[in-house]
Amino acid sequence: MYASCKGHSRMKSSEYLNHIALEYSQYVLYSRAIPKMSDGLKPGQRIALWLVRRYDKSDSTVALVGEMISSRHYVHGNAPAEDLVSRLAAPYLMNYPLIHGEGAFGSRIAPIDGIGAARYTAVKRSDFAQNHLYVDEDILPFNYGYDGATRVPTTFLPLLPILLLNGAKGIAVGFACNILPRKIEDVSKAVLETIRTGKCNHPLLPGYERYDVDVVHLDDNKYQIIGKFERINASTIRITEIPPQTKVTKALEHLKNLKDEGKIRDFTNNSSDRISIEVSSKRGTFGKMDDAEIISLLNLSVVETENITTISPDGSRLIRYNTPQELVEDFVRWRLPYIKKRFEKKLDTAINELTRLLLFLSAFEKHDGKVLVNDIPKIRSRKELLKRIEVMNIGREIGATKEDMNWLADLPIHRFTKAEQKRASDRVQELFTKIGEYEDIISSEDRQREIYATDIKDRL
Repeated sequence: MYASCKGHSRMKSSEYLNHIALEYSQYVLYSRAIPKMSDGLKPGQRIALWLVRRYDKSDSTVALVGEMISSRHYVHGNAPAEDLVSRLAAPYLMNYPLIHGEGAFGSRIAPIDGIGAARYTAVKRSDFAQNHLYVDEDILPFNYGYDGATRVPTTFLPLLPILLLNGAKGIAVGFACNILPRKIEDVSKAVLETIRTGKCNHPLLPGYERYDVDVVHLDDNKYQIIGKFERINASTIRITEIPPQTKVTKALEHLKNLKDEGKIRDFTNNSSDRISIEVSSKRGTFGKMDDAEIISLLNLSVVETENITTISPDGSRLIRYNTPQELVEDFVRWRLPYIKKRFEKKLDTAINELTRLLLFLSAFEKHDGKVLVNDIPKIRSRKELLKRIEVMNIGREIGATKEDMNWLADLPIHRFTKAEQKRASDRVQELFTKIGEYEDIISSEDRQREIYATDIKDRL
């Protein structure tokens, strides 16, 4: 049997099925499962955060989900969108929630199951996202969405690798990522070191903001996450923390099995907003055990293998990092040029403003013995004013465009005063100073590195 496929006039059915399977696996990989190195987000998360950035006041989670779908940015349905938004706001799922949630967004005891229905919760832009994610919005790279009409950013431009701050999990066909979270103090120090030296040697152990756990680096990309307990007496201990990867229900089930096997006498779960499980043993048993033995018995530790697999900033390829330090170095190499782009944008804006102000000031100067402002009260139409500007060659020496001429012609007559002339002259001097400063920054990578480092320090 034969079938047709885009790019192939005829192919065997088996080839066609393989081709379609490959296309689907690539779609899942690049469009849904694996986050980008640049902003640590999957496409659906990026859409939610692009829309919620305007929510400076709380609105229902359903409203944001509805906007995601009605705007044609998101095409995967209500339930996945609600789950996606809720997880971005859940404090026990993210070190640094990128959406501020109001209502039930999980608890220490039920990080996921404790998330309420979207119709009963509200969301708005988070302070963390405002400071660390929504940076340099005027130079964001954009692309068209699913419908080919609406535009969405291909990546945000955070100053720090969000991927290392919040971690990420994803499974695609043949690929997966399991990136553990870190604390902002460690990540910022690592980025600042890399900005300064070009290399990252700062230790980057996983760290959890809302979990009181210890982390031990075993080897390569393996880490042991260890919960906490306290000794009450030789026969009783109190579990005060379990690893984030362990559900409370699973921990209680393990204790029940230990009780059934006679390895502990009993346990009482007093957990509410924090973990508190009292465990009793046969007389003096815990007193004869060291901490490591108790941790092993009660299953208070897990071993996580980190797999730092990401999508490149331009979305064209997979990147696999052996260490978080490698990711930091790559992140800084990607992010630093945007500091230059920021000031190139500022320079263009300043030059445009300067051109128009010089054009405005030229209206007060003589051109072939005539001064435009003296004739403005006598001019009867905008068309006539534009003709007069053209005849007098106003703006030609400063390279003013037709748009600039239209801007001058659209100014209300009350703007052509001595006071406005003085304000424009003062602003011109300011702009000349700023333009010189911007040009210095654009030509100096050292200055760009200094500004990048200052941006980070100012936000900590």
